[in-house]
Amino acid sequence: MLPQSVKKIFSTSGAVALLTASSLGISNAESAETLRQFFERTATPQVTTVADSNAAADASAQPSKPAEPTIEDDHGSNPNPPVASGDTQSITLTTKDGTQRRYIMHVGANYNPDKPNPIPVLFSFHGWDQSVDSFMESSAYQNTRAWNDAIVIYPEALDGAWEAAPYATGRPGKDLAFVEDIIADVDNNYLIDRHRVYASGFSNGGGMAAVVGCHLPDKFAAFASVSGAYYQQVNVGCSERPIPAMIVHNVDDPVVHYKGGPRNGGQLIPVYEVAYQYAHRNHCDLLPPTSSDITNGTRLTFNNCEEPTQHIRVNVGGHTWPRNPDIAFEAWQFLSSQAR
Repeated sequence: MLPQSVKKIFSTSGAVALLTASSLGISNAESAETLRQFFERTATPQVTTVADSNAAADASAQPSKPAEPTIEDDHGSNPNPPVASGDTQSITLTTKDGTQRRYIMHVGANYNPDKPNPIPVLFSFHGWDQSVDSFMESSAYQNTRAWNDAIVIYPEALDGAWEAAPYATGRPGKDLAFVEDIIADVDNNYLIDRHRVYASGFSNGGGMAAVVGCHLPDKFAAFASVSGAYYQQVNVGCSERPIPAMIVHNVDDPVVHYKGGPRNGGQLIPVYEVAYQYAHRNHCDLLPPTSSDITNGTRLTFNNCEEPTQHIRVNVGGHTWPRNPDIAFEAWQFLSSQAR
């Protein structure tokens, strides 16, 4: 576990302390390879054999147990909600600042409005200039248990971009307020499980999922970011409260480089460093994480964390939401086992 003196790695100004082994009191033997060195050394894609792939598929097929449903500050539910169980509709919402915003909502078929059990909510944020409708298809949650067991929300960005990116037109906090408005809107008609609200997203939307993880751990139980664009503003002014985190990235991504760097007039944080930061925030051990093979990639699981922290490195896939491995399955399995 982290010494008390270094537990606050996210400063009030948002700067993240990149701590050396010596400053943390690690012995010379233990500091032979730091987390950052580990990620840099192992960032080269590895060849996965058929036997490895089959073994990984067998292992990943073992589902995590979903978190138990809970109710918090429930205001009742509507026996005739605007979107029926099993249906998907586009919703227009007037936010608190008077802006007209849109989101797509799918209500799981297992939700019974006459005798409802609390249902989890999954947000998924599209990429920059990506159609929210096409992202709903490409993210493939319709092929997971989330499609029956959760309310799945696909918000639409202002002018195609989410906050914290240099090309975003909305002021900082505007999209976070939109997300909170959606939660309130859905809660007015459905018995949602406020302890099991999750965030995920792709590219600029993956960055937005990280913004949610940064600022709203009191509202969200966990987040999963896929091929995320982690501009420096993504981690500014974060809460110190730990939050379960899954960071997924293709190491051959030609658009949002795994090792970060300049893009669109901003600076991308290296993906391994984002994982490193959440390992610190979640008070994980400082030594390299446990590595296990999955289909076309590697799962890095940080040890002895206050909240689960994973980094999935996909060997080959470019700038995509991976289907091999099945990241929709991986994300929902991780998220659905968490509760706030």
